[in-house]
Amino acid sequence: MHWSGACCAGAEAMDDLSNVIASVLDSRDATYAKLETKGIAPAQQARSRATFAALIQAGLRIAERKDFFASTVDEVATAARVSVGAFYERFQSKETFFSVLQEIVATRIELAVRRRVAAPDFAGLDYEAAVRAIVAAWMSGVRLHRGLIRASLRHLPVRDDAWFPLRRLGARMGDIYTDVLEKRVSRGARSGLEARIRVALQFVHGVVVNIILNNPGPFELDDEQLDRCIEQVINLFVNQGADHGKAAARPAEGGRAAL
Repeated sequence: MHWSGACCAGAEAMDDLSNVIASVLDSRDATYAKLETKGIAPAQQARSRATFAALIQAGLRIAERKDFFASTVDEVATAARVSVGAFYERFQSKETFFSVLQEIVATRIELAVRRRVAAPDFAGLDYEAAVRAIVAAWMSGVRLHRGLIRASLRHLPVRDDAWFPLRRLGARMGDIYTDVLEKRVSRGARSGLEARIRVALQFVHGVVVNIILNNPGPFELDDEQLDRCIEQVINLFVNQGADHGKAAARPAEGGRAAL
């Protein structure tokens, strides 16, 4: 089974892109991580911020339509309805622009997962439902931004740090899973839990990367069964050698607040 309108479903799960862009540029807003990419001109005035946002949105649209690195700065500027000069007033180079696209996508996906975990109904989810909810939020973002992720992977041989924002997202996903699942497994299963989660995510990310780059089958990225397989891999590693019964599936009282 394939997701019906996967991009639309992903869009509903993600924070509004314009809000993410506005917030990462606002030093007073602590909701989002600030951009770490060097070579960006500060966008302080409303008009400058609007131009910055228009360029980012245009870049992400192009990345989903075609190979990003086959596009030109002129194409990005035209799609954003600004001049090439306006592009270079804000970004030192196309490489700088690409890094910002990666940071915004990684931030958007991470926040979608964190908001799902912080939702009022999440505290009442048992172990299996919690894993399923996190996988669904993460995969929505991956599906929505598959073009940008593919471009990042293809650019790895050219630039060593081309994967940094998405690698950082992977590390933070490990933090989120650990925080959520340590409250939902038996006490005996907590020893080594974080290490098992991070190994599981290595396998999961490898499978998703291979699908995005090569699509070898049997599942495509939009196949709903892929999500179930990802859940099974996580469960296999988390439960390895541990007593993880139905009683342990209930959320623990207290503990650290979900992010």
